[in-house]
Amino acid sequence: MTDCIIENLANGKRLTLGLNGDHPQFILKSEAIIAAALEELRPEAEDLLDVAATVFYADSQISRGGKVRSNMGTDLHRNLRLTIPVRSLALWQRADVGQSLTQAVNFLTGDRFEFNFIAAGPDRRGSGFLNLDRDGAPFGADDVILFSGGIDSFADVLDTLATASGQVILVSRQSANKVSNRQGELAGYLAERFGKRVCHSKVKAHRRGEESTDTTQRSRSFLFAAIGAAVAQAFRAKKISFFENGVVSHNLPISPQVVGTMATRTTHPLVLDRLSKLIASIMPDLPRITNPFEWMTKTEVVQRVQRHGGETKIGRAVSGTHVRDQTTLHTHCGTCSQCHDRRFAILAQGLGQFDPPESYATDVLIGQRDGATERTMAVECTRHATCIANLSDKGFFARFGVEISLLMEGYPDLPQQDIFARIFELHRRQSRIVLAVMTKAISEHAGDLAAGLLSPYSLLVMHMGQGAQAEAFLAIEASPANVIEGISDTDATSSLDPGAPPVLQFRLYNGKYEVSVRGLCNLLGNPARVIHHLMTPFEENRAAGLAYEGHRFVSISGLKGVTMSKDNIRTALKICRKTVEEAHMVSHQISTPQGFLIQTGPSVGHRLNPRARIMTDSNPEAGS
Repeated sequence: MTDCIIENLANGKRLTLGLNGDHPQFILKSEAIIAAALEELRPEAEDLLDVAATVFYADSQISRGGKVRSNMGTDLHRNLRLTIPVRSLALWQRADVGQSLTQAVNFLTGDRFEFNFIAAGPDRRGSGFLNLDRDGAPFGADDVILFSGGIDSFADVLDTLATASGQVILVSRQSANKVSNRQGELAGYLAERFGKRVCHSKVKAHRRGEESTDTTQRSRSFLFAAIGAAVAQAFRAKKISFFENGVVSHNLPISPQVVGTMATRTTHPLVLDRLSKLIASIMPDLPRITNPFEWMTKTEVVQRVQRHGGETKIGRAVSGTHVRDQTTLHTHCGTCSQCHDRRFAILAQGLGQFDPPESYATDVLIGQRDGATERTMAVECTRHATCIANLSDKGFFARFGVEISLLMEGYPDLPQQDIFARIFELHRRQSRIVLAVMTKAISEHAGDLAAGLLSPYSLLVMHMGQGAQAEAFLAIEASPANVIEGISDTDATSSLDPGAPPVLQFRLYNGKYEVSVRGLCNLLGNPARVIHHLMTPFEENRAAGLAYEGHRFVSISGLKGVTMSKDNIRTALKICRKTVEEAHMVSHQISTPQGFLIQTGPSVGHRLNPRARIMTDSNPEAGS
């Protein structure tokens, strides 16, 4: 089969990808599906697997810039062109298929993918590998469940098997032995309890002999969904389920410091909707991908496990992003967001004895966090909970309007008011859970806290030290006095008018700058610093009563108090424009009006849009 070509359009570099064959860079063994189903896959299903594998390989091999984001974050978004050989060329060249593919992959990854399809050569997918027993009977699957081995997928299988009589096939992507062994152990437990109603299909899909260049790997859910679709086609299943609790699926940004593509969308409702539409355009007889846990917190998922008697296996269900660092003793890192969600849910349900703190490399509550990233994650997780607990529905929408609008798109058949109400209530429940666990933990460790025996960089101590700063930074209440233009008292789900001037809110805490462009995005670091300093002449112009056209432009050298080089200021201004432009396209599907945030004058000076509205914690100031 002809190799795939991956082009990075930003720098002109090319990668060649061999799928399977004699010297492959990526192994994808669909034969395991065929052997279990006793039926060949359709060509379009094989093509879907190859397309998803190519996207996943490109996603993992082309860096976004590593932990240190080069060019102040501009490299987060990549521009890639993939040339992929396919068996059903006419199908993949159809406009509706191309549009569905591009929309799904671009939203999932946050990148810009272009696809070019060519006719495949002879298929080298391991002929002779199969040893099919044509006298045997294939497994009759009612449900295909994408089985990662985490608590959510484990809870689903338990719930499905305990409450219904159908047969379930568990589909796992086999990549790391550490995860594969846990998946096999849990699948064995389920088969022991429910007998022949359970079949576990492990599909090899991984890079060969290469470490991932980029660790975000947002496209893994596309690969996982493609495998699930192929299995559903082979087994003629009636359902495809991708289980994740709603808080993780929605993935509201816990902090403005989680930027761009660092916030994953693996089971986001809009992702699942677009992947379902893509699969339907290729194989219209397959069921949609659903997430039956989409309105549950992690604690409510753990309740399902306990209800069906599976709590003793909670410790064997692995949740976390740092698989490479897992050991026999420490199965979880204790510092990533998934470990936080897991630990809080288990403690909230009173099942801590089945998930001992020793299984975490860093104790989630009292362990010392050595890195700045780990400390930030700890503080922002609980600060985020405090924020939402103190917000009204209008304040909730004012802060998370962009994310909420995207979530609504994932439910095209439901009324927007109902969707918003359910989203708000889900995250309020999660906030109450987090704060209840923290309150109990503070009480239990009161003596150590009072005696100063806990690390100053433990979650409990850092949470106790947030105080009013956390409130000032995040808990912004949208009272009737400060409802933003475009968000009415009666319809908190209204989007901001795409043609209206920007509404800005400025914050400075601990020497860190932030500018919120309400309904669109947050600007941080140097870009926010420059906007803060453009605010000074903006206020002077307003105070002088100047007309909009009379607001003066300020040269780069004339920006007072900016301790940055001219090149860094120019870069910061460029990033401001690019970030706002991309957010506006996501929210409104149109470009920003000219000079929407920053305007450039004929003498190469700059100014904030004179029509911008400035919002304080108590009042948005409208221009006259």
